[in-house]
Amino acid sequence: MPAFRLLLLLVAGWVAADAGAATVGRDPWFTDFAAARAQATAGKKRILALFTGTDWCPPCQEFEAAVAHHPDFLRIFSPAFVFLKLDYPRNTPQPPVLRAQNEELRRRFHISAYPTLLVLAADGTFLLEVKKGARAADSTLDYYIQAVDDARRGRGLTSWRRVPVIYIVLGLVLVVIAWQAVSRWRAGA
Repeated sequence: MPAFRLLLLLVAGWVAADAGAATVGRDPWFTDFAAARAQATAGKKRILALFTGTDWCPPCQEFEAAVAHHPDFLRIFSPAFVFLKLDYPRNTPQPPVLRAQNEELRRRFHISAYPTLLVLAADGTFLLEVKKGARAADSTLDYYIQAVDDARRGRGLTSWRRVPVIYIVLGLVLVVIAWQAVSRWRAGA
């Protein structure tokens, strides 16, 4: 009986490791959003999501070659992030389920340039945009290590569409109040 349990545990471990998780000798980038979220939740990490076009986007290809699998990049950010790669190939077949997942995430996060790196919470909600699009000069390990580190420390900038609505509303209210104060001052002068 103990041998059967050991065999069962080994098979269960093999199946779990094959469910999209990065293991030794395997690609450290998840492709399954649900698996990445589960891993991030279990490890109390954030998700570093890469939106890429591996078969048509030269900056994406440069990022993959120079940064995404570089041991230093993986070593520095593995303790804080689960890596998620969302590919949008034009000429390479992709399973329909994966294509549908990636399209839904592209729409959800308003991705229009590649490669784009986002930091997501473990539950998959947007936290920060690290980089949108790239120039060839940006495809260096040092550039991305600095960009991701800045984002991790809260120094990254987000685009206006990513600013919480409450901040935009508060800004508009302050503009209206200031406008009314100036109008009253001018009327009294």
